[in-house]
Amino acid sequence: MFEKQIEYPKESAAAVPRWLKRAILRGLSPDPRDRFPSMDALLDALNRHPTRRRRRAQTAAAATLVAGAVALGFAVPSLGQVNPCADVADPAQVELGAEARSELRARFDGLGQPWAKALGAEVEGGVGIWVGDWVEARTEVCELRHAHGGHETALDTARVACLEEQLDRVEGLGQVLREADAPTLLEAEHFLVALPDPDACLGDAPAQVALSRQAQDERSRGLVSELDQLRWLALAAGSPSLRARTRDLVAGAEQLDQLDQRPSSKALLAEALIVDAEVDSLVGEGAEAATQLREAARVAERIGADGLRAWAKIDLGYVLSELPGHAPEAVETLEDAGALVERVGAPWHRHLRQRASLAMAYRATGELDRAAELLTELEAEFGDSQANPRRESARAQVLAMAARVALERGEPEQALGHADRALRTVEAQLGPSHPLAASPLGIRGQALTKLGRTDEAREALEAAAALRRTRLSQGSGAERQLAVDLLNLGNLESQAGEAEAAARHYGEALGLLADREGEAELAMRGLLHFNLGVDHQINGREREALASYREAERLTSAAKGPRAPLSVLARMGVGSMLVTLERFSEARAPLESALADWPASMAQSPDEAELRFALARTLTRLDGASSRTTELAQSARAIYAEAEFGPQAEAVERWLAGEPG
Repeated sequence: MFEKQIEYPKESAAAVPRWLKRAILRGLSPDPRDRFPSMDALLDALNRHPTRRRRRAQTAAAATLVAGAVALGFAVPSLGQVNPCADVADPAQVELGAEARSELRARFDGLGQPWAKALGAEVEGGVGIWVGDWVEARTEVCELRHAHGGHETALDTARVACLEEQLDRVEGLGQVLREADAPTLLEAEHFLVALPDPDACLGDAPAQVALSRQAQDERSRGLVSELDQLRWLALAAGSPSLRARTRDLVAGAEQLDQLDQRPSSKALLAEALIVDAEVDSLVGEGAEAATQLREAARVAERIGADGLRAWAKIDLGYVLSELPGHAPEAVETLEDAGALVERVGAPWHRHLRQRASLAMAYRATGELDRAAELLTELEAEFGDSQANPRRESARAQVLAMAARVALERGEPEQALGHADRALRTVEAQLGPSHPLAASPLGIRGQALTKLGRTDEAREALEAAAALRRTRLSQGSGAERQLAVDLLNLGNLESQAGEAEAAARHYGEALGLLADREGEAELAMRGLLHFNLGVDHQINGREREALASYREAERLTSAAKGPRAPLSVLARMGVGSMLVTLERFSEARAPLESALADWPASMAQSPDEAELRFALARTLTRLDGASSRTTELAQSARAIYAEAEFGPQAEAVERWLAGEPG
């Protein structure tokens, strides 16, 4: 019987829901690879289909329907009638069927990496679920048309066009995966999160086909084909070769726009600018990315492409949230983008990016409570992980963000809980060796450091750094992330009194970022030099500390401005070391400048006490004692005493009393 097409009777089948009918037909598929692998998988499918909007208590009833399908005259298919919608799945099966998905999995298995097999299985399963959803939606559209006598309405046409566009895009992903190198395959989890939702093409208002795809000439089709691949690659891969391709795409789209000035060509240009900006952001060129995205938003607004404008604004807000000093603009941009998305809609992964980026922008502006609240809401919306396993990596990223915010709110226990949940999620999906585990491991290490659990913290941070190094060895850019882990390791070792280990970690991190001149990288290098200066100072290496503080001030001022808190702290460090070295005439200017620019966020801190005492000693040596020097020293003593820095308070007291030392 399997040599013939499986069909179903028209009688009685009409009483069976379409989603249930398709589930049964899949279970009876002639190709074993296309059947459900287990009863659990079948029940999963029943939960994922239109009934997923009903209470899960109905699942048992649905399963009973399956078991009793023979009584409906349905489970044993008829071979005498032709199903007019039997071939609508063919386009998806050609490029993304069981055999093609098996070949994709083999690409991963052939890498020989410990993380590859689990990720290959995840890709095979995720694409398989998507194909099943797409076939279900496409079949439903076909059946609706035939239920009305075979006459195609404008709504039918719009639904079919929407689904065909989705299939084109996912076929582009298949081509990317077949041709990808190891670094790109490593990032494949990001691709699964961004798979389009076929349900968006159903209902009375199906998602509109992208304006950029409406041009039919050969040149436009070539650019769209390249765009389809680059859209996927830009989600995760940043490399000089990819950047060259996106630049070429923008140049081609600009030439096309100059030739015909059609809205479709302008939309293609806007999409090309967005993809180019996404790659710029991945390679650390945030300022350039922001410029491209602003232009993309302007182009989209001129042609009334609100969905495209929302995409540009979401990406712009994300980029701004990562750029030093741009957090308020990021909040405004992302809130505007959110309002636009509510009006015109957006794919799930883009809506997620908007809200997660807004949370990080709130974090950057110091609105930690708002950030925590938004991330809690976002994580709760994932619901049952079994409903859509390909979104689990996104859940892990949201949990990692929540852990960072909890750390900054002074809640290390809560941060540890979030980080551990994120880590378990990644390990369950991809195994413990996948580099995506590095982020929650790093945050776990920071939380354990705050809790004083030094050995556990060191273990977590070293594991995170090892995963980052693995990623670097495979050609993926992870320099900045590895530098962060090394910075935290250095801080841990410095606090533990392991000066040599701390200096080694700081030095390795600086080597990774030596040639990076972007704002974020300059700021990171400044922070590393500052922490290295602190370590030198603690261990009595005043000249080395002075050099590190000077470099920290130079880099941080270039990245964030001379009045940024870290710039001021570094300037204070310069002055303090000059005082220790008894170079008082050189110390006056940086100390006076630091006091004038001292940030309110560090008022009454031990650092301010150090600054005031160093300036008091300097002015006394250069100009003699005065009421100002006395006031500076007394305020330093009071701050130290309040902070319970007893030895430092006593040293100031002895100085005020005129005692030597």
